[in-house]
Amino acid sequence: MRLRYTTPRSVLVIILSVAGGLPGVDSATATQGLSQIIDRLQVKYARTKSLAADFTQVYRAPGSKSLWEDGRLVFSRPRRMRWEYETPEKKLLISNGKHLFFYIPGDRQVVRSKVTEASDLRAAFAFMLGEFDIRRHFSSIELTRLESPLDAGNLVLRFIPRKPHPNFAELIIEVIPPSLQLRRITVREAGGGRSDFLLTKVRENLPVDEALFSFVPPPGVEIVEEPN
Repeated sequence: MRLRYTTPRSVLVIILSVAGGLPGVDSATATQGLSQIIDRLQVKYARTKSLAADFTQVYRAPGSKSLWEDGRLVFSRPRRMRWEYETPEKKLLISNGKHLFFYIPGDRQVVRSKVTEASDLRAAFAFMLGEFDIRRHFSSIELTRLESPLDAGNLVLRFIPRKPHPNFAELIIEVIPPSLQLRRITVREAGGGRSDFLLTKVRENLPVDEALFSFVPPPGVEIVEEPN
């Protein structure tokens, strides 16, 4: 099977962590504002039942060309998701809440893994729709000026996981005020690589067809279990 790029195994509880401050805002005000933003994010995504969006995924690594892919995604509680890649190659990644299926039609092969053990980074996004405590899972959460926002006026936050991971170093999240709707999620790897997920046409809490999270391998397609 052709692997597009390596992603860390245990980033399966994902939300936030950052460093810096807002331009033109004193530290005390920034600290108070950050605490309120974290509280609002906690409430917003605890109440989110489903999320759909168009996405562009960009992977960059030292010494390598950038990889660009586009498609559509759908999340739904609990831990269900569908990533449907359209360009440059059709791919499909589905989670039914328990198992993750990654299918590339050209390979005639499906890689199956448990959601709680999956190495695929995209599995982490399903946990945005689960129960989580942002402050408990991240040791540092800050507004940052180290990353420019895609759109002027957006907030950019950097999150450092409480438990160090050999590959996953930090998470960058860009949200649109005042709704705090997701615009970008960036995962930085310890080795210097980064994956940027740029979201557009985000829709929240719309009815979702449960059939989207069911995967039946086409005839003749091999199912391979991802090694632990």
